[in-house]
Amino acid sequence: MPAAPAARSSPHRRAPLRRPRPHRPRGAMPVVGSTVVAGGGARGKVRTFAPAGSVPEDRSIGSAVGSLACRLARRGRIARDSASAPSPGAETGYPSSPCARADGTPRGSTASSTSATRPVMTVARTTPRCSVGEGRRTPSTSVLPTRRGVSAIAAHAVQPSTMSVPAALKNEDPLLPINQLDGSDAPRRHLSRGDWRPTLIAAVLAGGAVAVLILAFASVSPFERAVVLESLTGTVYWIAAAFIGACGTIAALMLTTVSLMEHLDTRRMGPRFLFHLRLTVIAAIATIALSVAALLLTTFPLAGGVDVQPPRWQVDSVFFGLQGLTALMVGSFAVVLSSLYATIADIFANLPQSWVEEIMAEEEEEEREEEAAERAEHAAADAEQEADRAEGAATRAEDVVGIGGRATNGRPEGGAR
Repeated sequence: MPAAPAARSSPHRRAPLRRPRPHRPRGAMPVVGSTVVAGGGARGKVRTFAPAGSVPEDRSIGSAVGSLACRLARRGRIARDSASAPSPGAETGYPSSPCARADGTPRGSTASSTSATRPVMTVARTTPRCSVGEGRRTPSTSVLPTRRGVSAIAAHAVQPSTMSVPAALKNEDPLLPINQLDGSDAPRRHLSRGDWRPTLIAAVLAGGAVAVLILAFASVSPFERAVVLESLTGTVYWIAAAFIGACGTIAALMLTTVSLMEHLDTRRMGPRFLFHLRLTVIAAIATIALSVAALLLTTFPLAGGVDVQPPRWQVDSVFFGLQGLTALMVGSFAVVLSSLYATIADIFANLPQSWVEEIMAEEEEEEREEEAAERAEHAAADAEQEADRAEGAATRAEDVVGIGGRATNGRPEGGAR
């Protein structure tokens, strides 16, 4: 359900169903998150997890506290229009003491509102913008008893048939309406002027490439174009081959980045990351297509002979076609590089702290191992030198003993001279 966004909060609210695995007549509804509740009375502990949405644990306040207040009011744990005091955020480093209030009629037969506030300021307030369809039961939840008094609530995607949206809200709601999918240009609508800087740099580079081509080939006469095409064809061939290999590798790496997003802190990644990630892949594919088109142009037979000359229009078409495709290839590849830089910068800026600590620990461990290896090598060299000195001393001692023995054997018996 769309709701007014708040700081560190999702722009949508999820309505829990009665059972963890409800009836699915219109296909599977994947689990989007889970909420764990502990405690009783007016005070409780709540934690929200959404690994399917690349959020290991939700740091926001309203997304967990509002649903908790509705659940407690529906189950009769707290009275309607009364405040409860859960304590979320301690495990994620964002402790808070909000005050949640659920307003509405019993069993949620009409639209109700929930708010999560701190003692001094309101941090989140949501109001469901939908009415319950006739003949359908209001989505609710059931407590799943587990050990130590902890209850888990499984949140599922709500079927489109369980809610009916007033016609006025469909036109007035500035956020994502119910029963409608978000457009592909949603990240682009939330970009700031500074987020377009890499794309503007790529446009400037593309314009520079076009200007260089115009200046380089403007002085070529129509009679010399066939000669110039011989060298231009070989150059374009190698440039296109290099662009195909580079863009194929970059596109594969971007898809790998998408698979690693569940390990990154995506709560801090804004629309800029998603926009440049998609722009990198699209520009890489466009560069590959332009390179293939340029390679196809190089296959046209343009070499002339004594009695055979290619048509003038064919030479001119290939000449200007290769120039245009080369300019487009350079421009699209500039978009790939600029968007790739923006994407990598966002990834490195949002690396998990555990990864950074692990990398630093590995570097320190490698340095210690290298120092220990150097010390062991020096100790082995010193031991070898000591062994050489001991061997030399033993050799000298043997020489002295041999000289003394020869002198004793050469002395006359009885002391006679």
